[in-house]
Amino acid sequence: VLLDHARVPPYLASFLGGTPLEASFMSAIRAFRDTGARKKGVMLMAATTWFDGPAAFKGLAMGADMIGMSEGILHLIGCTGCDRCPVGVPEGMSTLGGGRDELQTRLKGFFTAVLDRVSALCALSGHKDITGLSPMDLFAVDDRWASMTGLPLLGFERRLPMWEH
Repeated sequence: VLLDHARVPPYLASFLGGTPLEASFMSAIRAFRDTGARKKGVMLMAATTWFDGPAAFKGLAMGADMIGMSEGILHLIGCTGCDRCPVGVPEGMSTLGGGRDELQTRLKGFFTAVLDRVSALCALSGHKDITGLSPMDLFAVDDRWASMTGLPLLGFERRLPMWEH
């Protein structure tokens, strides 16, 4: 199952009238629990323009089995988003100097940085790795996010009563 919010970042989603990806997690997790989907081998992937460690950590803690970062990675390696790849337009990645070696160096640096940040955040939340992460390792910064996500409100230290049923 793919929760895809790649084209609209959370801050714009609420402005544009869409649902932020984070708000979809608890409904998806509840549906997974009610249907026994994980026991049947179904995995939950969250795809967005996330391309940093804290955002990946947040997605994994909220219940994603994996994080899709393809759009962010494409931009990192020079994609201009012209949507003309099938016709071989000489833009974006093909115009980067340095060629394949530079792209490999960029990707290695990106993944190293993401993994280092996720590892550090796991350690700060008392976990050795991502397997023990849960939504209770996160806090919402305001009542709006707490009500949308079911996360404990920062300073309140527990979920809002509306989520405790």
